[in-house]
Amino acid sequence: MAAPYIRIDEKALQKKMQKYEAIVGKEVAQLVRNGSRLLCVELAGFTFPKDKKLGEAAISRDVSKIFTALNPDWWKKHTKKKAFRVVEADDFLAQLSTILVKNITAAKTFHKANRVFSRGRALPINKKAVIQMKTRNSLVRGLQKKVGLCKAGWAVAASQCKADVRQPLRGIPAWVTRNMGKAVAAVREQSVAGMSFKINLTNKINYTDKLLSRKSRTIAQNVARGKFVKMLNTAIRATKKKEAGLK
Repeated sequence: MAAPYIRIDEKALQKKMQKYEAIVGKEVAQLVRNGSRLLCVELAGFTFPKDKKLGEAAISRDVSKIFTALNPDWWKKHTKKKAFRVVEADDFLAQLSTILVKNITAAKTFHKANRVFSRGRALPINKKAVIQMKTRNSLVRGLQKKVGLCKAGWAVAASQCKADVRQPLRGIPAWVTRNMGKAVAAVREQSVAGMSFKINLTNKINYTDKLLSRKSRTIAQNVARGKFVKMLNTAIRATKKKEAGLK
């Protein structure tokens, strides 16, 4: 499925922006850039997980749906059984009742091939791969470092909006921004005559639509719109107050 595509093009805001432009003096294009940054921050907030610990716990559960982890004693006993066959990282096509995953490389390959089972369902018990507890823990730690990657796509977009603020990533936590180097987003401006300046925002992480529901997107847009209008109103009142004091 395509990554979520957000368009800032709300005619209801145009009158408010026009009033802001006339009183405060800031052009519409810059207003929309600032509003787009606000939206990116809200989209990041509404994208799963809500917090780091929640995401880390979800990863641990997902791994348990496709692996059976054994302690050292049980691992030693099971590796001696003929019913099990140790497979390398490039050999998962064999029709085996049980796969014994030998190392972290093999674990990563098996996880990648079966992560479709990580969302809401699990592999049948006789199809799960058997893994050493230490290898399982190493796999989980590596995956947990990527918690917030999808959110980071919106952080990248926020940084590209050209908002005239000192901290464009304000509101996005560090455990999200640490993944910005691995995330990809697109911000495309469309210059249209009059008040119809548009910005299209796209989070290019391919599973964004699974972690940000349509309902959550709508809520994020409404929250961002409210904050944007509040920002406009505050600036308009401040400018009027300043002008009144000068007269």
